[in-house]
Amino acid sequence: MRFQMRNGVDSEFLFQRLNTMPMKNWAVSHANPAVSQASINLTELSKQPISSPTLTEQQQIGNFFKEIDNIIGLHQRKLDLLKEQKKGLLQKMFV
Repeated sequence: MRFQMRNGVDSEFLFQRLNTMPMKNWAVSHANPAVSQASINLTELSKQPISSPTLTEQQQIGNFFKEIDNIIGLHQRKLDLLKEQKKGLLQKMFV
């Protein structure tokens, strides 16, 4: 689900931006440890300065990295299938 936040930041862009190492480190240090899955509330997040381009550029950047994530996922599934095929062929060879 994609949306534009009140401050003009695209949700997909923000998601991708939060997945960078400096932001992950910041998020871990500011996460609420009292809940079963660590989370950061919007008030805390809004205090963090995040440089961002125009909304159109944010959407393009978010789409670009989302597509890369999808491609990586497809290749990972293909790799898993090839590993299974290799395993099966090796078992047939050494019966």
